[in-house]
Amino acid sequence: MPREFTGPERRAAILESSLRLFATRGFAGTTTRELAQAAGISEAMVFKHFPTKEHLYRAILEERIADAERSLPLHALADFEVDPEAFLGRIARTLVERVDADPTFLRLMLFCALEGHPLASAFDRARASRLRAVIADAVRRW
Repeated sequence: MPREFTGPERRAAILESSLRLFATRGFAGTTTRELAQAAGISEAMVFKHFPTKEHLYRAILEERIADAERSLPLHALADFEVDPEAFLGRIARTLVERVDADPTFLRLMLFCALEGHPLASAFDRARASRLRAVIADAVRRW
């Protein structure tokens, strides 16, 4: 008999399967019915966890920003006092390793930008622009 998922486990499964689907079809090209099918649940269950497709998309973004912060904490990077090669090398290695390990989020963000979805700029404000600022500050110090 298959085991029942807890609420947090079900939510995580929805996020993961939705990430893969959005990364291959984009936000506009993905229906809530397809999201439910990919997660192996009903549409009603998707809506129980995420009131709209937009909420689901935003939750994926928030989760991946948190993952990125754990793998490359910007506050710690800002205080990383080393030579430029080590500083930029750490950033490049981390980014390349993350994309090599799982290119799904990069594909999702590319779709997001190509579709002109507002979450593309939300990601930029939440993570990318902060990373650019940390790099610019380091370059000014050198």
